[in-house]
Amino acid sequence: DNLEQALTDTEETIDLLGGNVFVLNPIPARSFNAFEYTIKESGRDKAVAEDIQQQVIEPLERSHIQLKYGGAKQWSTADSKHRDTTLNDTARWLIAAHKLYLQALPTEGFDDIRQRTNNEIEELSKQLETNRPIAVPRILNSREELFLIIQILDTHGYVHYRLKNFQIAHGSLTAAIDLATGIVRELERHENAPGKDRLEYLRSTLAIMHYHRAVVYESLGHIDFQQRDLEMVRHYGAEPKPTLF
Repeated sequence: DNLEQALTDTEETIDLLGGNVFVLNPIPARSFNAFEYTIKESGRDKAVAEDIQQQVIEPLERSHIQLKYGGAKQWSTADSKHRDTTLNDTARWLIAAHKLYLQALPTEGFDDIRQRTNNEIEELSKQLETNRPIAVPRILNSREELFLIIQILDTHGYVHYRLKNFQIAHGSLTAAIDLATGIVRELERHENAPGKDRLEYLRSTLAIMHYHRAVVYESLGHIDFQQRDLEMVRHYGAEPKPTLF
């Protein structure tokens, strides 16, 4: 009963924040704008293209895949039309991100990568039902609001793990880890960033969330991914063990 109540509470809160755990993460959108400026000022650079791949494209791809294949339970409080609209919006973001990647990629060489990226754009374009402009996700500016969302996503994922809904658990925990990791990187880069005093808290939270996802991977039989998460637990200064919750 307590687990079911916790699940109800987190899903009601997620509804209030927009109804979809997979587009609450503002880091890809923030990074997108920053990379546009970098390319405009500095031109093409392979390192910038690689950063776009890691910080913008990969989180968006995880969101898109989870929305497309994650099952209906995560949409218990949102109708299928809402889901399809969000899926299309995520596809549009991915198309824009792939185009940004191509703008950063040096013109000489990388022909295979350029072709694969164009193929991705073409495939995503086929999935779209309409030609509406990109619906930009709400950018969350309050650090406290972001910390709250991380806690909600982690709780949502862990409760689904306890209920043996492992795929949904994986999606929520990955969204939480992506968001927290993005904030940690921002805080580490900027000396006077707001929320700097919460850096150690976020690192310890990341250790816990990586452990949560590790036990999900174990349940799914993905041992390689489980081991990577256990290494990240140690990276953030904790020892993987059942009491790490």
